[in-house]
Amino acid sequence: MKPRIILLIFGYIFTINANSQNIADSLYGIAWDSFNEEKYTEAALLFEESIQTGEGLAIKHLNAASSWAYANNKEKTFEHLFKMVNVGYLNKEFVLVWFSELYKYHDCQEWKELMDLFNIKRKEFYDYAVTVDFQKLEKEKMYQDFDTLVNKLIKVSPHLKVRENVCKLNYQSYFSKLRKELETCTSSDEFALILKRALISCQDGHTSLTALNPFEYLSEGKSPEFCASIAKYELLFNSVKIRNENLPKLVYQNGKYYVAEDYSYNRYFIPRKTELTKVNQIKPAEYILNNIDQKLSLSWDFEEKCFFSETFLQQTIASDTVVELTFLAENKEVSFPVTLKIGYTPRNISSVTSGFVWYWEAKQILYIRMPRMANGVYYAEEIRKSSNKKIEKVIIDIRHNPGGSDYDWEDVLNAISPLKLKIETDYAYTKSFSGSDSLLKDYEKMPELDLVYKTVTRNIGTKDLKNINFTGNIYIFFDNSTFSAAGSLVSACYYSDKLISVGQPTGRILGFGTNPEIFKLPNSKISYRIAPVLDMTDVNVYEDIFHDKPEIEIKPSLDDKILLRNNPYTIEFLKTKDFYMKRILAE
Repeated sequence: MKPRIILLIFGYIFTINANSQNIADSLYGIAWDSFNEEKYTEAALLFEESIQTGEGLAIKHLNAASSWAYANNKEKTFEHLFKMVNVGYLNKEFVLVWFSELYKYHDCQEWKELMDLFNIKRKEFYDYAVTVDFQKLEKEKMYQDFDTLVNKLIKVSPHLKVRENVCKLNYQSYFSKLRKELETCTSSDEFALILKRALISCQDGHTSLTALNPFEYLSEGKSPEFCASIAKYELLFNSVKIRNENLPKLVYQNGKYYVAEDYSYNRYFIPRKTELTKVNQIKPAEYILNNIDQKLSLSWDFEEKCFFSETFLQQTIASDTVVELTFLAENKEVSFPVTLKIGYTPRNISSVTSGFVWYWEAKQILYIRMPRMANGVYYAEEIRKSSNKKIEKVIIDIRHNPGGSDYDWEDVLNAISPLKLKIETDYAYTKSFSGSDSLLKDYEKMPELDLVYKTVTRNIGTKDLKNINFTGNIYIFFDNSTFSAAGSLVSACYYSDKLISVGQPTGRILGFGTNPEIFKLPNSKISYRIAPVLDMTDVNVYEDIFHDKPEIEIKPSLDDKILLRNNPYTIEFLKTKDFYMKRILAE
């Protein structure tokens, strides 16, 4: 494991007090030194001694297990993994995704037993959380928290004025209507949903409640009572989501929605490629706009001037229990009510191994599938295995990648080629949030946004790390589900002749600088985040703010969109059906 990732994990889960005289802490620090020097057995033994000498924090068992895995000692690895879970470390997703040294054990019986133990302990925790009451807030406290949230959004978020100018949203009206709902709000759970809806209406993926993962807080040593209250909100928000049962799978094309697979409901049968024309007797775009505070992650279509989402019927917070769907089938409208499935949806926990690195010998292409920006070290190690192969093109496929960490795509690029990119980006802030930074200047191109900005320099791929020394073109495949750190990789293409973005505009605001600020409400103590930065580099019109225009634009047909909607990302699919791949083969 490379030092960068170790430091990331280290900083994320535990901070050593350099001045501490505690022997256990000292041993812990020495253990990390050994780990970063790749002395894995020595590091494992030091982690074990640290556990025995001081407090046996659960995370130390994970550190020991990681070290033993690198030392290829399976028995000791699982000894510590089981101890880790039994003493309270339950952040299963973190273990699955971030620790590539454990991937070699994922198919063994011990791993299955470990996952079962995780599930048992997590269920016990959630059963406990169900018994915890929501905090009780007086109405005055609710108003204070709501007003605090709204004032902070207006002060910090530059996205609001962009949405007002581009999408014609009236936030003053939205926030006023939500505040009026507090008059009849009688419980803290209703209040929490109103707060969530205010954040959803901003339609910025980095402006939201903070990650409601109680197991992250548990791993940081927070009390079970505190973590149970976080779990309570997590269960609440999951309980109001619309699930995909009973709903048609849809694709969006030129302002219209079409059924991607044959759809059957009760006695009705709707063939593939049939248009969905109305929801509750209004056009889909109007239905989405009327429920702008119920559905996360909408995209903006500049040509049709509307929000869109192929999953818009699966609202984040249900506004209906039944919807009437109208389809245009054989020039005849067919309408019928559909009962929505609403309720708890278990967290989707999966390994990053759904991504892979593949060398297509016949075409001399190195293909890297990254479904999320996580564990770049895993991909880097796989890429370096192709150092002796003849490679004409490299493809990094980040379609349907929601983001993660920029460090991970940087690790991938560093394993491919020493690009040595110097990126200068104009970071813009609202004047009310910018503070007293002497480098800030008025952003004069769009005075209606009332922004200030400064130019920030960022270097990528400047370290001399082991790579396959590829000097050709690196193609970045993306689609309208690509976001956050994955969107940053798309933006990086504008700064290098060797990086070429291939795809479709996302309709989402991408660019650099999307590291949100964290805030906490004074009474409910609910934490939330707001993205304070807009990337205004080379912006001349509003559409440029989105930074989502590909250098090679894919203009898929309806059949292509349906194919991409159901893309299994198998090698056979990539070889024979993928129209992105066909486009690049023609280059």
